[in-house]
Amino acid sequence: MDSASDPDTSGDEVFSDVDSEDQEGVDDEEMEEVPPHANGVGQHAPKRRKLAGRTAREALHGVGDGIDHAEDAEASLLDLEVRELLEEAAVSEDDSAVVHSIALQITSIIKALPEAEVNPSPIAALLSNFDFPVSRKFTFKPPRKVEIIGSFAIEGTCLPSPCLDLAVVMPASCFDNKDQLNHRYHAKRALYLSHVADALQNKKIAKQLGLAGDSQLQWTPFRGDPRRPVLIVDLQHGTASGATLRIIPVATSDLFPLQKLAPTRNNLRSVCNPAAPGSCGNAKKIKTNENTSNAPAIDPSSELLPTPYYNAGILQDMLMLDHSRTLQKIAKNASRLGEASILLRVWAERHRLPDGEDGVDGFFLTNLLAQLLQTGKASSGMSSMHLFRTTLMALHHPKAFVKDTLAMQRASSGFSSAPPPTLKAYRSASSGTSNTSLNEVIFLDASGWLNLSNYISSAALKQAQVCAKRTAALLSVSAGPDAFDAAFLAGYPLASLYDVWYKVTIPAIEEEKKTDLQPRSAQKLETRTSKKKKTAAAESASKMKGGPSSRYYAADVPEWIQWDKKSVEIATKALGTRATLVRAFFRGCSGGVRHASTSSPGSINFGPSREYTLVAARIDPTHALRGVDIGPAADSGAPAAQFRAFWGEKSELRRFQDGKISEAVVWETTPSQRHLIVDNIVQYALKQHLPSGTRVSRCSGLLDDALKRKSSTADDDVAATRLVEAAAARLGKRLRTLDRLPLQIVGTQPLAPVLRHADVFPPRPHLLAGAATADLISDLTSSSIPRCLPAVELLCQLEGSGKWPDGPAAFAKMKAAVGVQLAQLLHSGFGIEASAAEDYVDILSDGFAFRLILHTERDVAMQQLALTASGMPHLPPEEDIALRMWHHGAISAAAAANPAFEPSVRLAKRWIASQWLSPHFRDEAIELLVAAAFAAGNSVIAPPPGSRVSGFLRFLHVLGNHPWTATPLVGDIAAGDPGPGRREVAARAHAAQKAEETGAPAMFITGPKDDQCVGWTREHPTRAILHRAAVLARRAVDKLEEILISSSASPLKGKVGKVETEAADSATEVLESVFVHDESDYEILIRLRADALPTHDNTLTRYKNKAKANKSVGATGWSAVEPNDSPEESKKSRAVLKGIPKSVVEARGAAAVRKELLVGFNPVPLYVSLLEDRFGAVAVPCADYLGGTSVGLKLRGPALQPGLLRPEAAHATKPLGGVVPKDFDDSLVVVPDLEAVAADCLALGKGLVERVEFRKDL
Repeated sequence: MDSASDPDTSGDEVFSDVDSEDQEGVDDEEMEEVPPHANGVGQHAPKRRKLAGRTAREALHGVGDGIDHAEDAEASLLDLEVRELLEEAAVSEDDSAVVHSIALQITSIIKALPEAEVNPSPIAALLSNFDFPVSRKFTFKPPRKVEIIGSFAIEGTCLPSPCLDLAVVMPASCFDNKDQLNHRYHAKRALYLSHVADALQNKKIAKQLGLAGDSQLQWTPFRGDPRRPVLIVDLQHGTASGATLRIIPVATSDLFPLQKLAPTRNNLRSVCNPAAPGSCGNAKKIKTNENTSNAPAIDPSSELLPTPYYNAGILQDMLMLDHSRTLQKIAKNASRLGEASILLRVWAERHRLPDGEDGVDGFFLTNLLAQLLQTGKASSGMSSMHLFRTTLMALHHPKAFVKDTLAMQRASSGFSSAPPPTLKAYRSASSGTSNTSLNEVIFLDASGWLNLSNYISSAALKQAQVCAKRTAALLSVSAGPDAFDAAFLAGYPLASLYDVWYKVTIPAIEEEKKTDLQPRSAQKLETRTSKKKKTAAAESASKMKGGPSSRYYAADVPEWIQWDKKSVEIATKALGTRATLVRAFFRGCSGGVRHASTSSPGSINFGPSREYTLVAARIDPTHALRGVDIGPAADSGAPAAQFRAFWGEKSELRRFQDGKISEAVVWETTPSQRHLIVDNIVQYALKQHLPSGTRVSRCSGLLDDALKRKSSTADDDVAATRLVEAAAARLGKRLRTLDRLPLQIVGTQPLAPVLRHADVFPPRPHLLAGAATADLISDLTSSSIPRCLPAVELLCQLEGSGKWPDGPAAFAKMKAAVGVQLAQLLHSGFGIEASAAEDYVDILSDGFAFRLILHTERDVAMQQLALTASGMPHLPPEEDIALRMWHHGAISAAAAANPAFEPSVRLAKRWIASQWLSPHFRDEAIELLVAAAFAAGNSVIAPPPGSRVSGFLRFLHVLGNHPWTATPLVGDIAAGDPGPGRREVAARAHAAQKAEETGAPAMFITGPKDDQCVGWTREHPTRAILHRAAVLARRAVDKLEEILISSSASPLKGKVGKVETEAADSATEVLESVFVHDESDYEILIRLRADALPTHDNTLTRYKNKAKANKSVGATGWSAVEPNDSPEESKKSRAVLKGIPKSVVEARGAAAVRKELLVGFNPVPLYVSLLEDRFGAVAVPCADYLGGTSVGLKLRGPALQPGLLRPEAAHATKPLGGVVPKDFDDSLVVVPDLEAVAADCLALGKGLVERVEFRKDL
């Protein structure tokens, strides 16, 4: 991957050669490296590839082929792309040969090991956790067999992390009867593996295998189970694909009686409850004569509890080899099983399904496919793609994992004669004192004793089922490139796939302090009698030797997994219908522990991979903002009691309008804080039911500060939006009542962003525009009144008439005359201040400035005539009323359908502006990008976003990762899953993009009303600016994802329990790292007067790191130029834009001062336009129109180097001094003259510019 697509490309590189029209840097955006994420969440996904199929795609979308031939070409195109994907994803033959060769060598080495006593020193810490005496002798015996198992055995391994599993079958003679009890099996298994590691670490053997030292032998837990480590052999130096080899000790299927390892049996004596006093019941008691030498002291009268998690681990070791052979047998009969497995693995990785220890991975999907082949639901003669589709349909089948029993075909012999557990036994099996079933997903192996999916959570399965359903639906509608990309290439960052994320940090629990750390609800309800009771498990755990890690092994399920499950249960119940999916990304074990040499004691020990539970939820935006949760009726008895027990003091009785009295929970918030209700619910519920001292990070408000102004609150902005909507409605009614106009106004159509809920900062009521005193927000506390008012555009539709002139010029004059009459009638009839211009009518009404654009049925014909006469190919988008009306309606519909859309589009515009890209992105283009991120037809990975955070992340992802030069972005906002209509629009857009070749827009966004991209992105952004925006967007995504889910940037910085402090620290970190822009990329910085800017209230420079980031500006290496105006000239020029003092209004009167208001005037865009006209040949101007106080000039690449004099750039250059390069004439060689450019910038911005800074080293 080259620097053009590297997310870490520097600002100078992404800005280089910005004047080159044929720059292809953005082409490499088709390749995307998904960044790694800590804690096992979000592992590396395959690179996004440029598939050879480009010729086929061009044939599919080509102009000459036509749309009718598209469906005929789609099948062959899909087959071509699948073939190439398999070639690129599969391990190469060379690497496969190397890995198999090393595996054979290791096999021969292990088999040749003599019988010997094992040195326990390297794993002394692990043995201590198992309560296994180090002094106890264990004799190693050569394995019965060593076999290759797993994906390599069926040729289903894929990149980027291929791994060969080598099963080492431990002889039964190494174990004693009842070794399945109390970790004795696990201790001996660890000793056996340690001896193998010692042998492979021998210098002579390591050199023979090509291993560079002991760093390439590491211990890591198997499937997150700290009791069953495996040995990883790193082969990265020997293979191009970075393959690894995993040595897994396994047991024979007859080592222990299978019935003793049923999910209802107990094999860990520390997991028990004290028997009820005086009861003899049917509870199983601990036998006093049982050999439990390494077990802690247990009360013999205690009741044993099931240990399904512990039992399943041993069963996996015993049945692993048999199951692998079953898969190999199926693969032998179905030659495409391996290829289909690769497709399933790639699909799962791209859809982020394996993330977390409870994720749906390639192992599960391959087994599901094998079961379909076994049962005849899939045929061995099917193609790999057909097998892939069949597996997806089976995965999302509603009854597959609920009512039906999913199981491999039962083996007729080779296993225990006892009947395996029933489905009810699997579903009801819970661990220890927990009431939660460990077998959330049931998929039985051929023996019927092993649940192959016991590690998968029901939430992870539901996520996979949603993806499978959407992928299958997409592939059934289309087999074209869009379907292939969505299924196998397109992906979103993990943080954007869920709407809210919570890091739940539970304090370490010591048994002697357990009563102090109980849930608050339990503390309140606990009686004196209950305080005296203590479970036998707690007593035994307190007696165990070792540090905190010993506690992980005393229970059936590791403590952190229990908290993960508990947290997600509480959050799911608390959110109810507000969430469509709640998932905790289960923690694994910290792995990668290097094997120590035999001469020094080892510290192999496994704890949780991160300190907190990570809970995520997909929100239903239509239900998430409700303020009341209604519970059961007050007289319902048990249901009402359960409701009160769960919600505690938040529960209250309420009478509703229908007369019903019910339990209810009320979440009181202000209008601008309703998006925080979900955070409040989750935080309250988790703290209510988890131990005291639990911390819960909040995420819904992380980006709120980006939308705040200095002199008003978020509630003020909500009120301002409602006021402007009401004012527009009142004005529309008044306009329709005017009966003295030559033509009646039949209706008004809003066009302004604020009226489609897409304005970052809605206009505030203005004192001189007729606002009521009660509606004023900031004017009451300010000493001056803003001089510039934003214009709220309204389209006025006039009734039809046949008397309009036929010429465009005469037509425009006649329409302007109607506007003059309209202004007079408004003033005389309603006392509204109005002034008419040639193209519009400005009105001051109810505190706002409205700009009326008159429109008739003749406008389109007149515009076409004027267009033909001018020779222009297209109308400017601001004059294309039909396009603007469609756009406004579509965005309004998107905002109405999803409450998360409005804040997401506001954040997107704010981010574009904060990166100084305002001159290069129109508001409408940003709105279309956000709409595309929300459209269901553009993603099969997840439903539309349900929060502002996920919506903003999706926008950044679309901007940063869409292959702009290869594929148009179809902004079909109202579409659901892609259908024929959307494909036709995409085909026409692709044909138009291909026809224009290098003249096509860099950002090709199309829709039903603009499939030629003649609208919002025709001129801007350029390829270089788009490339820079994409790089910045990817960086922002990485940072946000790190803050939301990674342990390396935990937002928990406040004191324990101080959630407000934690949230504030996180929000500040987000603003500083995502929204604050680095000014060091520019050669010239133009500082603007703050008091001359109507948007100064919106600046982001109040954040502390802004000064740190720009510390060097104005210091070493920089010079500054300031205006030389006389004090009188300076005062006059500054007064033009400065706010109007209230004392002047009181002295002169509002009517006189009102004439000085500037409607729709923002000096920054106008100044940037002047800079573009003046220096466009040598520099690119960049600015923030929403709150910036500076303008940056980035010199184009050729302008930075000595070159021949160009007339268009002569005013910005100076003769080269010193040695002239070869082949240049002395009189024509020039270099940029930054001092002259700075002087021109001052002159162009007289009264607006405070000073100009430029680099001296150029």
